[in-house]
Amino acid sequence: AAVATDIAHYDKPAVNRALDRAKTDTDPGTRGKDLMKALTTAAPDLPYLPLWWAQTATALSSAHVLLEPGPFGFIGP
Repeated sequence: AAVATDIAHYDKPAVNRALDRAKTDTDPGTRGKDLMKALTTAAPDLPYLPLWWAQTATALSSAHVLLEPGPFGFIGP
């Protein structure tokens, strides 16, 4: 389903399933695998082609967590 940040209205069942699993799984390793599955499945379709990338600053804290992955989330090791 399209959301405000999905400006391409990209909709592929395999990607949607992987993202849905990543939203609900509590194991970071499994979530990472689901997110990578979504990215590698969507990549050949090239739903987004960023022509510009803003410089940003990111502050990390174990006291604050994102409830749901999104475009402003930081995915890292």
